[in-house]
Amino acid sequence: MLRLALFLGTNLAIVALISLTFRFLGLEGLLQQNAVNLDINALILYSAIVGFAGSLISLFLSKSLAKATMRVRVIDEPRSDVERWLVSTVHSQAKNGGDREARRRHFRSPLAQRFRNGLEP
Repeated sequence: MLRLALFLGTNLAIVALISLTFRFLGLEGLLQQNAVNLDINALILYSAIVGFAGSLISLFLSKSLAKATMRVRVIDEPRSDVERWLVSTVHSQAKNGGDREARRRHFRSPLAQRFRNGLEP
């Protein structure tokens, strides 16, 4: 529920900022002086629709793109002792942290090891 509230709040704040910017800059008066028939409210509504659609597309793609980019392999059944240790460690930490279901992922990358060890990439 908090994620939805943050999502809606952020998008509405951006639309409000666009609206206020147009009003403070006097864009509506400038358009009327140059005989441009443009409804600012319709433009703001259109920008809200496009903005919400774009952020939803980004939200839906972000998890799969992150997994593909990092070459993450989901561990459903551990195949080795290291994977069993990883699964049990993540499960116990999730349980202690109040998470009902731990999602176990594993990726092999020297970059991740460098970040974990505090080295620069």
